[in-house]
Amino acid sequence: MTNPERARLKTWLVGQGVRASVLLAALAGVMASAVAMLTLGSDAGSGPWVVLPVLCLAWVWMLRASPLQLWRGLQDLRSGERETLEGPAAASSEKAPGLFAPNRHYLHIAGARFGVRQADIRRVGASPGVNPAVVLRYAPRSKAVLGLDVKTAQAAPSAGFDVSRLETLEPLTLREQELLRLIAVGLPDKEIARRLNLSPSTVRTYNSTLFAKLGVTRRTQAAALARS
Repeated sequence: MTNPERARLKTWLVGQGVRASVLLAALAGVMASAVAMLTLGSDAGSGPWVVLPVLCLAWVWMLRASPLQLWRGLQDLRSGERETLEGPAAASSEKAPGLFAPNRHYLHIAGARFGVRQADIRRVGASPGVNPAVVLRYAPRSKAVLGLDVKTAQAAPSAGFDVSRLETLEPLTLREQELLRLIAVGLPDKEIARRLNLSPSTVRTYNSTLFAKLGVTRRTQAAALARS
């Protein structure tokens, strides 16, 4: 792990530490509310003690993974290990629950999903119509992103695949072409359904028809064919 990568991991750890602190404060709020309700008895129903526990429990649920992530990040920092993934990347965003929680941004690469900053999404330029090839470096335990580089060269066809076979395949519809492109960048059926405004069961039905046309039986085979 290089010094810039360590610096980025430390910044990530600070964020997880803040989240863990908010989690502890929310837990304290739940306990304080419980004590107040027991002390006040029936009078507690007319005060803020009814709303406060609900809000605190919501924060506890949203931040429940922070302590474990903080612990894993500290282990990554001590070990100095890192891993690398390379391939086409697709971007997605999710609206986080809560009034003050920011949207969450993700990069999907090689079937894995990584939380990234919005600046990373802009730099990569990933969008529903653009899936650039990237090199992503990350910490193995916490999956914290340590670095991201965009590749300008297009990926070569998969080794051992007969490119001449492409000419004999049954033509794909526009929907099937779009589905195949999303499979090639490693998106799961749930994310594909969200992007295409379909139900997951409909996506699975499209998958069966698509795989039959391509003469493959697995997603990895379809992805390799798409890249070729």
